Amino acid sequence: MANRQIVNKLKFASMLAAFPIAMVSMGNPAIAEGVNSGGSEFAQAAIEYREKALNASTAGNTEAAQIYNRLAEIKDGAAQLADEGRWDEIDWSEYHELNATLGELS
Repeated sequence: MANRQIVNKLKFASMLAAFPIAMVSMGNPAIAEGVNSGGSEFAQAAIEYREKALNASTAGNTEAAQIYNRLAEIKDGAAQLADEGRWDEIDWSEYHELNATLGELS
């Protein structure tokens, strides 16, 4: 049973490892071109959260990895809204709740 859990964690970690690479290669054109669009900083933060998710997963902290992945999704959504000039539609409530939960895990 323990070996199966280790194998599953390794599969999950390798899947997460491929995800940031795919995201960067698909990329946000604003980041790739060095243009500072409204959401480029949010998109960059999303990439960094995915890296943290991978590190947390590798360390066996799946709860933190899930939170980091959700934070990345929120940042991606904020980047999209900002790029469209819809700043007032960005909702940070879940983001702040998850950050508080993450702080409690540490």
